[in-house]
Amino acid sequence: MNAIKTITGSNKHIVARIFHDECPEAPDNDIVKIAYLGASRYTLGSQPCTHEELDQIGRDIERGVLVGVPVWAYVHSGATISTGTKLKGGTQARLRENPFHCPWDSGRSGWAYMTAKAALKGWGNKRLSAKQTQKAQWYIDGVVEEFAQYLQGDVYGYRIVDLSEDPDGEELDSCWGFYGFEHVVQEAEWALDAVTAATPVQIEMGF
Repeated sequence: MNAIKTITGSNKHIVARIFHDECPEAPDNDIVKIAYLGASRYTLGSQPCTHEELDQIGRDIERGVLVGVPVWAYVHSGATISTGTKLKGGTQARLRENPFHCPWDSGRSGWAYMTAKAALKGWGNKRLSAKQTQKAQWYIDGVVEEFAQYLQGDVYGYRIVDLSEDPDGEELDSCWGFYGFEHVVQEAEWALDAVTAATPVQIEMGF
């Protein structure tokens, strides 16, 4: 497995190598469920549903029992999902539209939602205001974005290696399962700094 990026810190012998995670696990969230039609040949969320169950989720969102947003999928030699492009005016469920703009390979796949009780605990007080509901919806957007990264293979890991004795590198630290390239680069840089600070510097002397 070849590294897709190498980061060098203050000690040139210790580097961070970033790799694609070839066996990623689907992200798991205890609060937000991504409901999709279970008849799909792709896993487009965390909760497979029937048409009737998806309709009920939509009604519960309208009633305020759930806080949720619609989800669209694009399926073409792979799959991805999105909570859509946000529009002006109307109710929150109507503030979004299909972001993929492809009538043949994309369409509504379901809902992403949490219970109103969970939203109240996280962002509310005695009741959920429109602003607090929007914060809960933004959190849901982030959960769906992370699941989309999983579907697209946008998942990575890093290894911190010492090259001073072995050209292939002696592993000092590693971690996997980061969704998004920028995220893993940031984490790898922090890990590299921590390992480098804890490693005695070898002084090279020439005569």
